[in-house]
Amino acid sequence: MRRIHSYLTNSLRMFTMYALFPITFALALVSVPLISELGGGAFLTGGLIGACILIVVRIFEIVVPFRVDWTKSSGDMLTDIIYVVIGVIFLEATLALLSLVPSYDIWFDNQLMVYQVAIACICGEFGSYWAHRSLHRVPYLWRFHSVHHSPSRVYSINAAREHPLGFMLIHGFWALPLLMMGIDEMALAYSYTLFLVIGTYQHANLDIRIGLLNRVFAMTEVHRWHHNKDSRESDCNHGLILSIWDQVFGTYKLPEEKGPVEVGVEYKGFPMSLYKQIMLPVAWSRYAFKND
Repeated sequence: MRRIHSYLTNSLRMFTMYALFPITFALALVSVPLISELGGGAFLTGGLIGACILIVVRIFEIVVPFRVDWTKSSGDMLTDIIYVVIGVIFLEATLALLSLVPSYDIWFDNQLMVYQVAIACICGEFGSYWAHRSLHRVPYLWRFHSVHHSPSRVYSINAAREHPLGFMLIHGFWALPLLMMGIDEMALAYSYTLFLVIGTYQHANLDIRIGLLNRVFAMTEVHRWHHNKDSRESDCNHGLILSIWDQVFGTYKLPEEKGPVEVGVEYKGFPMSLYKQIMLPVAWSRYAFKND
């Protein structure tokens, strides 16, 4: 019986390493036109598919985690779930603001959809890359984004742990160039689906290996290093879908090791409650943070 259990576990680990991502990735893309036909719009389509991917990833995290110590909750999961809800609300707020931006109708409608999606990912990623990098480099903006880096573990649900204003900045700068160019609705649905699917896998507590494709997609193996507790090492891999701009601007990093020993922030006494994290940008000076 023990041998059977060991065999099944090892088989599931191998499936997780090499097959889980490509299979769910393909299913997500196939689902886009099917769900879009229901008339929910690009962001709802991406959100529904992203939610399904999150459920699948969460199940695998429980059964075959990359790190067992990252499966132990310290009371953070409820907070992470609330952040998911807050994210949905502030996504709507972001879209409402972006609706005021003029569209210049210069999108590449005459191109095949695969080219449109590639262009959308590259252009949107350029905006989100610099927004994300600024959240690390600009001291005041770091007050917002430090919330995302505060957990001492990385798993699928805390991908959504982000201060609402930091969330709006990243999502806004991702969507802004696309909406200004008058992106096709279906191309937007595909690209936003990729945004959420890759974002979920980025933070997955799973041993997923995609080899040379790490040079294309900002996936699990790459993004773990972005959460390194050592701030001198974590200012890297800012891509949300693609690794392309990290390579162009010299912030791509993928050491031979599987991941950093510790993740989180270096500050002692960093607040972990939802309320204190929301208020952190204006209350930052009260904490007098010191590094470990």
